Amino acid sequence: MTEGNASLVQTESEGPIAVGGNLTIGGGYNVAIHSAGSYTVGSDPEPSALVIGGSVDWAGSASNGLIRVLSPGYVKIGNLSGSAVHTTDNNNASISTTVTQSSAAYNALPGINLTVKEPAAAVGPGGIDFTTAFTTFRARAQRLAACENNVTLLDGNGNPLTGGAIPSNGQVKIALAAGQTNVLNIAASDLSQIKVLTFLNQPAQDTPLLINVTGTGSFDWTSPNMAGVSGTQAPYILWNLPGFTTLVRTGGDSLEGTLYAPDADFTDNGATNIEGDIIVKTLQQDVGLSNPTTSEYHYFPFNADLSCGNSTPTPSPTPTPTPTPSPTATISTMGSPTATPSPSPTVTPSVIPTAGLSPTPGPQPSPSASPGKPGQLPVTGSDLLVLLGGGVAAIGLGLSTLLLRTRRRL
Repeated sequence: MTEGNASLVQTESEGPIAVGGNLTIGGGYNVAIHSAGSYTVGSDPEPSALVIGGSVDWAGSASNGLIRVLSPGYVKIGNLSGSAVHTTDNNNASISTTVTQSSAAYNALPGINLTVKEPAAAVGPGGIDFTTAFTTFRARAQRLAACENNVTLLDGNGNPLTGGAIPSNGQVKIALAAGQTNVLNIAASDLSQIKVLTFLNQPAQDTPLLINVTGTGSFDWTSPNMAGVSGTQAPYILWNLPGFTTLVRTGGDSLEGTLYAPDADFTDNGATNIEGDIIVKTLQQDVGLSNPTTSEYHYFPFNADLSCGNSTPTPSPTPTPTPTPSPTATISTMGSPTATPSPSPTVTPSVIPTAGLSPTPGPQPSPSASPGKPGQLPVTGSDLLVLLGGGVAAIGLGLSTLLLRTRRRL
């Protein structure tokens, strides 16, 4: 998922895609190979597998550019100026929907081809408020960046790194504490020196790994070999890069986990895959459409709760003959606070969909900060990005629903 423009070239995304700006088609590209997600607009019978907030940049696209939406799913285009939607062929026979430049034939290139018959009237704005969504993403990235480190990297012999220095051979091991959020805060300069990151035990839904990469400005990154993990563990790893405005993936091995860099213009020149969600400001898969990446984006949506900070146990209530429940403020999915009784002194904003990612078009209200003395502040997993129901993700748009749960203990 991007806030701004994206160029897609010659490879594939196994899941859905959402582009906040304009889309450039640089070659043959497949979308939603395994899933179209679950984000559905209005009464559409199919989810929206490809959402474009702006328009298709036909003039900037390659002459052989073709995006194929392979799972049953719709396309949504915010600005159809310069585009033509086709539902019949030259013989007026019904066809699976295609989108081309204005005045071009239904099968002309560059183009977008669906595998379903989407009515022309349905190919319009997709209802996602990208600006509001990315405002939320940036706030979450900063909250995550404030989490304290609780992971110690080890050298090839299993000993803690001396002074935190990366060995000259680039061989580093990592051991995770079971049943908690593991937080690794690492400078971009140190991360660049790691060639092999070996996991002594694997992340899991109750043992997620948050990697905060510190630094500002530009970061040219050759992703390390992540030995011991694969796509199976990718939903429980999140790479948070909140300080970078330019991020270039120059090569390396497949990146396991979600790439969370909502401020970054991301250029992917890698020849290996990204297995997880991608949240970036813009995406460029090529350099002038002449040096395309061969990186594929595999569909492993983030699916864990991230919690950090020192936890102070909430004392059990003292029994009394007539207990008086304390109120719990609950922000519903529509954003309207309501009061419900609860015996616990916890103020809990509960499931709040990120603005613009719900089936209802337009911005959604933001929750107000809960009053009270903050103690533990978990960034809980549906918090970050939990894409439900095989929905989507951030990178894309099966955008089932992007949920935020935040709890503060009084």
